[in-house]
Amino acid sequence: MTLLKTIQERGHLRCGVGRELPGFSLRDKNGNWSGLDVDICRVISTAIFGDPSKVEFISANLNNRFELLLSKEIDLLSRNTSLTLTRDTAIGITFAPTVYYDGQAFMAHKKLRISSIYQLPKSSSICLKRQTTHVENLRSLFTRTKVSHPLIVLPNWQQVLTNFKAGKCDVISEDLSALISRMVSLPNSDQYQILPDVISKEPLTPATRSDGPLFTKVVKWSIHAIIAAEEMDIHAKNLRSKIKGQDPLVKRFFGIIPGNGKALGLPENWTYQIIKKMGNYGEIFERNIGLKSPLKLRRGLNDLWSNGGLMYAPPFR
Repeated sequence: MTLLKTIQERGHLRCGVGRELPGFSLRDKNGNWSGLDVDICRVISTAIFGDPSKVEFISANLNNRFELLLSKEIDLLSRNTSLTLTRDTAIGITFAPTVYYDGQAFMAHKKLRISSIYQLPKSSSICLKRQTTHVENLRSLFTRTKVSHPLIVLPNWQQVLTNFKAGKCDVISEDLSALISRMVSLPNSDQYQILPDVISKEPLTPATRSDGPLFTKVVKWSIHAIIAAEEMDIHAKNLRSKIKGQDPLVKRFFGIIPGNGKALGLPENWTYQIIKKMGNYGEIFERNIGLKSPLKLRRGLNDLWSNGGLMYAPPFR
């Protein structure tokens, strides 16, 4: 039985997400999940079942995220994970399209009186999490600049934050979006600053197991669908009027001209269900991390290609 068929017969999707990153994946005290990564899970659930609620969210951390996927405890990993060649080729997982283009950045104590990581005194230490791309990125930076700093590598974000607040390290390094997310909820946040330097490319990307090729295509094309809808200016509020139009690209996108759904093992109206119930990529971005959210992130690289960003969907034909 294929993975897609297994999920359909089970009646819900199992999705691995973080649980403490506001804007991306957060579980509140009532057990409600929210965030961009969480909504990507709901997009896939809607494609398969026509219902965004058919998801079991499973907490995945840095230590067990790939193990959960490979042991089949989750079907999809949607947890601020960077796409790299080694991860994509060596451990039996396949990455979907990137949902957020990020980069490694730094948060420092304001009392250091620096405006760039390159002004950091040599003896100053940097705290960061293990089992991420960040340690290697920093060592590469040290090699290029011929200036190194003590690294304090810790198991999780809570320990990084505890050491930082206690003054045991002068700077913390993490994805820029994560630093902004953490700072929003950080007590005494006026004592800290996010430095302008971004030292890496971190394409945050959902992943599936390599043994479920059709399900992987469903994930891939569902993400393409929310981007394509934004490209065509299709959103939750104008859905009905767009369907009534004569544009053949729109008709094919929505399955009025059939074929795309059958090719993926889905109903022909799968894209209609996604946009109706979840919105396009821009809508998902704005409500979770955009200017109308507490994070107030600008689109930047995550804008459409036509607006100078990197978001681009292949043709739906």
